[in-house]
Amino acid sequence: MRKLSINFKYLYFSQIFANTGDVLYIVALIGYVYSQTHSAQASVYIPITITAAIFSSGWFAPYVYSRWSKKEILLFNQTAKTFLMIVILICLILTAPIYLLYILAFLNAFLDGFTNPLKMTLIPLTEQAEHISYANAQMSVMNGIVQIGSWSLGGILLLLGSEWVIVITAVLYIESVILISRLHLQQDGLETDQISIFRSFSRMMKVNQSLKESRFLNMTTLFESIGHSVWLAAILLVYVAERLQADVSWFSFINALFFLGVLVGGLFLTKFNDRLMNHTRLFIVAIPLLLAFLNLFFVYNKIFLIALIISFIFGICDELRTTLMHTQIQMRLNDHSLTALYTLNSMVYSLCFCISSYMIGITADNSVVATFIIAACAYVICFLISMKYRKLFK
Repeated sequence: MRKLSINFKYLYFSQIFANTGDVLYIVALIGYVYSQTHSAQASVYIPITITAAIFSSGWFAPYVYSRWSKKEILLFNQTAKTFLMIVILICLILTAPIYLLYILAFLNAFLDGFTNPLKMTLIPLTEQAEHISYANAQMSVMNGIVQIGSWSLGGILLLLGSEWVIVITAVLYIESVILISRLHLQQDGLETDQISIFRSFSRMMKVNQSLKESRFLNMTTLFESIGHSVWLAAILLVYVAERLQADVSWFSFINALFFLGVLVGGLFLTKFNDRLMNHTRLFIVAIPLLLAFLNLFFVYNKIFLIALIISFIFGICDELRTTLMHTQIQMRLNDHSLTALYTLNSMVYSLCFCISSYMIGITADNSVVATFIIAACAYVICFLISMKYRKLFK
C-alpha cells in the first residue's frame, strides 16, 4: 500500500467501511425478518429485492452522472444511506410492518446502483497508470476479507440483536462519509451535457454499442452470472445433503474456502503483479474452460475434502481472471467510456443473476447435478467468447 496515492487510500478505506456495513445490515434484516415471520422464503426476498433495486437504478444512472460529479454522487448516496439506517433502526424498535423493511432495503440498494459502477471507474482517477493493476489487486483482497469476515461477524453480532447491528452499520457508514469527503478525484467532471433521463440512457447504450470491450464484458457477464448462481448457499445446501450426504451446516465451509481462494488470488496479484499482467490473455481465455471442468469435477465428487479444495481453486481462478480483465479494460478506456460500460454491466449482472438464480433453484429441486452441468456449459460459452475477443488483451 505504500506506493499507492493518498487519494486511493481514502477510497480504499471508505469502501472497507461501506462494504462491511452493507453486509452487516443485510444480515440484520434477514435475521429480523426470519425471527418475526419464521419463514425462510420471506428472508430470501431481501437479497432479491436488493438485486432488483440495483437493476432498476441503472436506468437512471446515466442521467444522474450528467448532473453531478462522481464525488458528489458518492457523498450524497453514502449520507442518504446513513439516514436510511436510522429509519430502519426506528422501524425495528417500533416493530413496524415487514413490508416497510423491504421498501427501505430497496431504497438503500437503489442508491448502491448509482455508486457501484463508479467504484470500478474511480481507481484510474485516484492512481497512476503503472499502479492500476496493483490497486485493483488491493481492492480485491479487501473485498475478499470483507466477504469472509463480515458475514461471520454479522452472525455473531446478531446475538446482540438486529437493532445493534444496524447501529454499528450506521457508524460504519458515517466513517465512510468522512473519508469520501476528503477524496480528490482527477478530472471529476460531468459525464455528458444535461439531457433527459431517456436520452441519457440511450446515449449510454450507444457508447456501449461502439465499444468492443463492452460487448465482450457484457456477453461474458451474462453467462458468468449463470455460473455464479450455482454457488449460492441454497444450491450448496442441496449439494452437501445429496452428493456429500453430510450435515447441511458444512456448506458454510465450502463457501468460506471459495472466498479464501478469492483472497489468495488477490494476494498473488499484489505479489506477482507484473508477471501475471504479461499473461493476461492466457488467463482470460483459458480460465473459463478450467472453471467449466471444476464445476463438473465438483458435482460428481463425493469426498468433502476434495470439495473444499475445488472451491478454493475455483476462488483463486475466478479472482485472477476477473481482476486482470478489469485492469486491462480500465487501462484501455477513458473515464466516460468506463462509466457507461460499468453502468450497463451492473444492470446485466444483476438482472441475469436474479433470473438465473431463480431458474437454477427450480432445477436444483429436481437435480443438483444438472445445475452444475448448466454452469459448466455457461463457462464453455465464456471460453468461446473470450477466444473471439482475445486480441483485446495483451
